[in-house]
Amino acid sequence: MSDEKRIVKALKDHLNAKGKPLFVSNSIRTHKYTVLTFLPLNLYHQFSRLANFYFLIIVLLLQFKWAPISANAALFPLVIVIGISAIREAIEDFLRWRSDQRVNATPATKLVNGAFTECRWDEIKVGDIIYLKKNEQIPADAVFLSSNESSGTAYVDTCNLDGETNLKIKQAIKETLQLTEPQALINADMQVECDLPNNNLYVFNGNIRVNGSQHPLDDAALFLRGSILRNTNFAIGLVVYTGHDSKIMKNSCDARTKRSLLERGLNWKLISIFITILCLSLAASISGFIYEQKTINESMVWYFYRNKENRRNPPYAFFILFVSHIIVINAMIPISLYVTLEVVRVFQAMFVTMDSEMYDEEIGVGCSSRTTNISDDLGQIEYIFSDKTGTLTRNVMDFMKCSINGKIYGSGITEVGYAAAKRQGLDVEPPKKNQKFYDEKFSQLLKSDTPEMVKHFLLLLSTCHSVIPEKDDTQPYGIIFQAPSPDEAALVQAVADMGYVFKERGVDYIKVEINGEEKKIELLANLEFTSARKRSSVLIRHPDTKKCIIYMKGADDTILKRLKEETDLEIQTRQHLVEFSNSGLRTLCLAYKELDEKFVQDWLARYKEANCLVVGRDEAVSKVSEEIEKDMNLIGATAIEDKLQEGVPDAIDSCLKAGIHCWMITGDKMETAINIGFACSLLSSDMVIVKINEETIGADIDKAEAAVGDLALVIHGAAIPDLLDKFVDRFIELTKRCHSVICCRVSPLQKAQIVSVMRQKTKAMALAIGDGANDVGMILEADVGVGISGKEGRQAVLASDYAIGKFRYLKRLLLVHGRMNLYRNIECIFYSFYKNMAFTFNQMIFACYSHFSGQTMYDGVLYTIFNVFFTSVPIVVYSAYDRDISLEAMMEYPELYKLDGKKKWLQSYPLFLLNLLYGVVHAFCAFYVTFLFCGNFVSHDGYQITLAEYAVTVYQCVVAIVNIKIASLFKYWNWMVWLFVWGSILIYPLLVLLLDKMKISRNLAGLSIRWLREPVYWFSTIGAMILVSIPIVLQILIMDGRNSLRNRIIFASRAKDQSKKVMSQELSDVSKINDHIL
Repeated sequence: MSDEKRIVKALKDHLNAKGKPLFVSNSIRTHKYTVLTFLPLNLYHQFSRLANFYFLIIVLLLQFKWAPISANAALFPLVIVIGISAIREAIEDFLRWRSDQRVNATPATKLVNGAFTECRWDEIKVGDIIYLKKNEQIPADAVFLSSNESSGTAYVDTCNLDGETNLKIKQAIKETLQLTEPQALINADMQVECDLPNNNLYVFNGNIRVNGSQHPLDDAALFLRGSILRNTNFAIGLVVYTGHDSKIMKNSCDARTKRSLLERGLNWKLISIFITILCLSLAASISGFIYEQKTINESMVWYFYRNKENRRNPPYAFFILFVSHIIVINAMIPISLYVTLEVVRVFQAMFVTMDSEMYDEEIGVGCSSRTTNISDDLGQIEYIFSDKTGTLTRNVMDFMKCSINGKIYGSGITEVGYAAAKRQGLDVEPPKKNQKFYDEKFSQLLKSDTPEMVKHFLLLLSTCHSVIPEKDDTQPYGIIFQAPSPDEAALVQAVADMGYVFKERGVDYIKVEINGEEKKIELLANLEFTSARKRSSVLIRHPDTKKCIIYMKGADDTILKRLKEETDLEIQTRQHLVEFSNSGLRTLCLAYKELDEKFVQDWLARYKEANCLVVGRDEAVSKVSEEIEKDMNLIGATAIEDKLQEGVPDAIDSCLKAGIHCWMITGDKMETAINIGFACSLLSSDMVIVKINEETIGADIDKAEAAVGDLALVIHGAAIPDLLDKFVDRFIELTKRCHSVICCRVSPLQKAQIVSVMRQKTKAMALAIGDGANDVGMILEADVGVGISGKEGRQAVLASDYAIGKFRYLKRLLLVHGRMNLYRNIECIFYSFYKNMAFTFNQMIFACYSHFSGQTMYDGVLYTIFNVFFTSVPIVVYSAYDRDISLEAMMEYPELYKLDGKKKWLQSYPLFLLNLLYGVVHAFCAFYVTFLFCGNFVSHDGYQITLAEYAVTVYQCVVAIVNIKIASLFKYWNWMVWLFVWGSILIYPLLVLLLDKMKISRNLAGLSIRWLREPVYWFSTIGAMILVSIPIVLQILIMDGRNSLRNRIIFASRAKDQSKKVMSQELSDVSKINDHIL
């Protein structure tokens, strides 16, 4: 094996200089841990989290004998949190281990000692020859050698790899077709040179040397591990990649971990609280230390000193005080926060998946949440970057028109053409349902003497493609045309209807039935389409003239610049292309050239040599292809309609009203893109539309900057490199003004670059949505990636965070789930800090009465279970179920998304500090209401209140107060809210009673009998609840009484106000009333 390529010899052991295997085994391991490594590795990962590490330090500090509370008080919740995560991780990893064992033990068949012998998958090595049976899963990446089909074809199901359900055809090279018997395989001297292992499922560069003769290999000759052999009795392959070197395993690595904007800001909030703890502890320690020094010789406070060492060593005494106060108030940081958020997000993801309103019955697909980390980011989207074909359109192609030799054929009007005509005030008939290509004149041409150029047109479309014919007797021609893109299938289907039926593809031939007569056309070379080439070509020997001819089809800008010379035909065709584009039709240009036999043979030798390269193949093939794909003769153009998806205009209009900037990024012509933009409500007649082209980029930017009014940009792909480099700052400022931007003639790489630059420069949340492999780059670059289950495979879905069936469901995903998830999760985070502040700050108040001695007020057991039993469930119920208005109203008033979702103050430090202040105030309420009722209490039998009884009462007040607070957040009450809010309050005295009976804590011994019977205990609780409820109710009344736009929307939706027309008019002018926004 070299540093640049892999060399594999058939039926040979590949060993290094030390006699060890040169390549990895076919055994796989996806589990992370072993029995020995689980505990240390899992603990390392868990304590990498800031909050977990903090509580670990607290637990360690509690090991000192002078610690004010038991170590169990902090250890128990930490063990619970760490334990839950560890158990979940252990179960998941055990399932992965068991899956690995099952996969590695799967039976397979390989050639051993002259016979095909059964073996396990993990016994297969690089260089082995494997025998594959029908419906059997392929155990390793292997070069396809032969099959039971004489043509050397085999069908594979790649659903496990890319999610695509249509079968893929694999083609063996002609030189290995006959190698089906063990002895023939042993006698053949075979060596493969190929790429080093990589993760590209669709690219394989290599060559195979058979008995000294070298032949090129590509991805069509490679079986991939995990795919399944279908419709083929058997196939034989030579293993080149095994185990973790196989392409499916190379693709199994984790994608970029996305963290939500809320979570990214969470660490800073945790650090802020930690600094607060240090400051409070320092102040309390100084006060306590001063008191100690003043009273050091006073015998009346002898119990104040922990030991004699403290008296002789003041710094040590101060250190003990400082650490003690940190321990006492450490619970200001909520240990349950991360667990709560994880649970909440699981529920939110589950509700997204279960939403029946986003289930598409046509394709039988609902919305699926492929991640739980970024559910709240859906409520903060400011930019949507959308593909066009298959995303905004149906990706159901209908051949509508064509231009051949300067004449247009085909009648009818498209949806986009109809919309354009109506904008111009023209009176035209709407498009007919299910209309396709029809032209009486063209039909007559096919029946009589067909012009030579028309024959070229038909033969080109029936041969220059990558369609796979599948036999199906139920179809008109007994064939289903399986194609990598709907465009290809539509064109092949169209010429089949015209009498040129594509029948079969072999290694070196194509069969086409021409007007009922089947002809076998010699295939000399096939130059396939790529996004970089933007064209495909086929070199054939003409079935009638036997001349060598190259046919080429592709994007108009690519084909037209490869023509021999400009002619009247080219001028006419350009005009036709503009006419087609104005109707929203997708266009391709067609060209041909007859070639000299000697030139062809010389060129084929160079082409084969380039294809045999492993390193630098693409560049070499591209260079050789340029030699033949030039000086072409124009035939004409095709025009295909791709209708808009249902609900797209409404979805885009709603997103624009929600304050989201909408971008359409497409590879289509500028005219096509603009007309599609109008049809889908991305553009409107009252917008100032500025086009930016490469040649006039500076002047175009000046024009856009000087424009007054609602601005929209239409950008040509050739201008994007300069816009993202030289003019990037001006470009970013321009796009901030634009509600709509269209980018046309854009490559997949440019899509990703646009999203990346916009996300980094604007610091705004970006969502990218697409349906094809060319959208994967921008989906991965965006903060939120959405894949559409379309006709171009499932690569986009597999790379996405959320998957939907149609673009229109994006509206509900953002306006309903996104908005709700955002405000729920913000409240979840703020409430978690608030309740812990309300609980813990009582310790600081108590410190004032205990001379800052660093002692705790609460019992250790109760201190431990505060977050677990009394406050955890209500916030989860709130974050999973609550909503302020009906789901229908959220869809009807998208402005709410703008008013709520994009308000940065919702996550700001001032609001965070305000919630902490609430906690401090409510701590004072709990402490001093208890003091008011119980401070001078003397029971009927003469006993005064003890510290334990006082602390238990304060604790009960805190539990009641924080649950009243969460109750005030609920807008949607149901039985669960009543049960868990009031249940959390009422369960406290029952739990105290239980702890007393169990004799777990000395502080609680006998307390339930003595104290819980006293009326002042219950008066304190009720008094605290009333005291806290009054300002909460007043705040709600004041906020709801404000004449804000948000309140008017909410009240209108709740009351189902009939004056919606007046409201809609008011909403259209949101910018004029920003001063009323919350």
